[in-house]
Amino acid sequence: MIRALALLAMLAAAPAIAQTPERPYITIAIAGASNFAAAYFAAEHGQFAAHGLHARIVMINEGSTAIAGLMSDSFQIAGPTSTVFLQAIDSGLDLVVAAPAYAFPTPSQVGILAAPAAHIAGPADMVGRRIGTPGVGGILDILARAWLIDAGIDPARVITIELAFPLMADALRAGQVDAVIANEPIYPRLIEQHLGVPLLDMRVMPTAGTIGGMYATTRDFATRNPATLAALRAALADAVAAIAADPAAGKATMARVLKLPPDIAGLLTMPNLTTRAAPDSLDYWVGLMRAQHLLSRQIDARATIYP
Repeated sequence: MIRALALLAMLAAAPAIAQTPERPYITIAIAGASNFAAAYFAAEHGQFAAHGLHARIVMINEGSTAIAGLMSDSFQIAGPTSTVFLQAIDSGLDLVVAAPAYAFPTPSQVGILAAPAAHIAGPADMVGRRIGTPGVGGILDILARAWLIDAGIDPARVITIELAFPLMADALRAGQVDAVIANEPIYPRLIEQHLGVPLLDMRVMPTAGTIGGMYATTRDFATRNPATLAALRAALADAVAAIAADPAAGKATMARVLKLPPDIAGLLTMPNLTTRAAPDSLDYWVGLMRAQHLLSRQIDARATIYP
C-alpha cells in the first residue's frame, strides 16, 4: 500500500506531457559540437523522456549526410548548418527549421587560426596560401570568404582545402596548410598546442539573432507530427534552461560526448544556445550566399521557420 501511494505521488509530481507524440521514437543526427549541446544534454539528463520522446542521437560529420538522412526518413531531425540548409532549399527540398540550435553573437570561439610560421597578419597575406576548411560552402567557409571579399581579396586567390576538424592539428604541424577555420573544441586546442594564432574572430560577424545551426526536419514530418515537434521543442527548451542555470553541467556533458581531456574540457565555452527563431534569422545568410553566387535564386527564408 505504501509503495502504491509512493508511486502515485511520483506520477503526480512528474511533468505532464501536453499531448502524446505521434512519433515517440526519433533519431536526431547532429555534429559532435557544443553548438548542439541542448540535444546531448536532453538525451543524457532526461528532458526528452520527460516529454514522451525516446531520442536516439547519431553523431555525423557532414551536413549533407544529415540532409540525405532526413529525406530517407533515416533521421527525423538533423542538425545542418544554416548554409547547408539553405543550399538544400535552393536545390528544391522542402525542409523547415524545427528549432534553432544556437544564434549569433556567440561566446564560443570560432574563426581563422594561422600557423605561427606562416606570418599571416591579415587578408592580404592569405593570397596564394592554403587554408583548411571543414566544408566548402559551409558556414565557416562562407564567413571566411566574406572577410576576404570585404578586404578586396578574391577568394579564388586563396587555396582552399577541405579538412575535417580532427585532422587540422596534424595538417598545421606538417605545414600542409597555412591556416585553418575552426570552432570549439578544436579552436582552443590548436592555440593550447601552439599550432595556431587567432587571425579572424567570426563570433560577431553575422547580424545579432542570426541562426548558426539548427534542428531541421522535412515540412511533411512537421505537418504530420505536430505533437512530436512540440515535444522536441519543449525538451530542447528545458535543456537550454538547465544549461543556463548550470553551465558546468553543460560543459561536463559535452566533455563526455566529445571525449575531451580535462585540460581541453576546461577551455570549452557554451555557445549562445536558443530554441527561438525570429522570422528574419536566416536573412543574413541568404544575402551573403547570394552575393557569393552560392544560391541560384532568391529564397524566402522566413517561410522555412516552422511556426
